[in-house]
Amino acid sequence: MNKKNLFKFVVSLLFSFSLAACVGMFGVTGTGDIITEIRPVSNFKSIDLLTSADVEIVKGDSFKVEVSDYENIIQYISLKVVARNLVISVSPITTLLVNSKAKIMITMPDSLSSVSNAGSGNVVLNSSFKDLELFINTGSGDIIASKDLNIKKMNASILGSGNITAKGTAETLTTLISGSGDIDFSNLISNTADCTTTGSGNTYVNVINTLKAKISGSGNIEYEGSPVITATTPGSGTLKPL
Repeated sequence: MNKKNLFKFVVSLLFSFSLAACVGMFGVTGTGDIITEIRPVSNFKSIDLLTSADVEIVKGDSFKVEVSDYENIIQYISLKVVARNLVISVSPITTLLVNSKAKIMITMPDSLSSVSNAGSGNVVLNSSFKDLELFINTGSGDIIASKDLNIKKMNASILGSGNITAKGTAETLTTLISGSGDIDFSNLISNTADCTTTGSGNTYVNVINTLKAKISGSGNIEYEGSPVITATTPGSGTLKPL
């Protein structure tokens, strides 16, 4: 490579780095029309949201994932399947999307087992999934199961300010709150429940047989039903009936 071509290459490289830095530092503002793309992702059984997008999940015969946002920023919304986990993020990771209206519509077979929300958008399940057993919320958005669930077990954890809500029935229930968000399972009837709170969020459950409660934070654990209770409450939160 001669000196002239080398100089052009270096200038081009520096320009690319500068452009990437500007995108990460100042963000990209959504403008123009809102468009919808179908993304070629499939064969996943869990979903992990890392952005501000709102996600809706419904049950269908096959996989179909649609992404909607402004035409100039939709390219930055990344959907990748890693070890059967659909990761929804922004790429490059340093990119700030301003005025994003991102919505993601996921249609999938009855194979969903877990949902994690580390972003500021909401994840809404508008179908019941029989294998569902894990909700993790470390962000500020909510996880909402709007349809009645009929599942064997549910493990739900909150480490952020977002909430988790579900209804239906579950044989066993395990909850953990170490953040400020609430877990509302007052309409999710379970045979047994093991609830722990080390944070300020409240837990609401509906239990038939046994309830094990541990409170070391300021959040309350409130229950419906007449379960046999084992309680450890060194924190300032209280255990009380709804």
